[in-house]
Amino acid sequence: MVVSALLLSITGALHVVTAPSAQAAPRPPEVGDCYTYPRFATVKAAEARPIPCKRPHAGQTFYVGKLSTSTGPPRKATFAQRAAAAKPCTEASMHQAIGLGERRIPSRFEVVVVFPTNAQWADGARWMRCDAALLDGTAYTRLKAPLSTVVSQAKPGAFDFCTPKVPGSRAKVATRCTKPKQNWILVAEPRIAPASSAFPGLAAVAREAKSLCKAEAKAFEDPQNRWWAIWPKKAGWKAGYRLAMCFVPYSSYASSTS
Repeated sequence: MVVSALLLSITGALHVVTAPSAQAAPRPPEVGDCYTYPRFATVKAAEARPIPCKRPHAGQTFYVGKLSTSTGPPRKATFAQRAAAAKPCTEASMHQAIGLGERRIPSRFEVVVVFPTNAQWADGARWMRCDAALLDGTAYTRLKAPLSTVVSQAKPGAFDFCTPKVPGSRAKVATRCTKPKQNWILVAEPRIAPASSAFPGLAAVAREAKSLCKAEAKAFEDPQNRWWAIWPKKAGWKAGYRLAMCFVPYSSYASSTS
């Protein structure tokens, strides 16, 4: 999705960011740091300086890991090496860290995994960090408080991931679920194949995604048996996406969980 970045979906809505070059970070990141950067950022996410969380920001760090020197610059590392480094950055661990606890379905929060730039690596940086960022449409919401505060003050369902109407090409438009008769809600993101697997062809990917989403939809009874599956195409697969996105009508979800 971004030529100079590796965007890898491992669990939930996960984006792994590497960058070719930038200034060295002022210090290693720490849990609780807040940053501002655009979605699908490369250099900006890695070189962003932490700011007070009361100022408008996009992401907040919930995990900091250490990279092995033997790995070499992240941009030159293998896909498997980057995936292994990002393994702790699950949607479930993010939800726990920011106060959402255990969720039955995905949320509008994305896990953003940031690796050092080549310049930062050359300057001795051996960190990687996991940020949580809240989607609003196709961009990140600019928050003005720590995520734990944002979550604690929100109403139930405030972070559910809905599309305005039937998903289709608008699957990535993350909105609040405010129109029960029109919204479709993301209820699962099952894995289609391992992160290291080769692209099996669009027909095979579509077939597996549909099978997985059909099974997920059984938990949400719909009178018309409606459900929707979204799957990565070849370009998305090359960028690292291996998850299907499974949607059902919000009205069916609400009646099944009430």
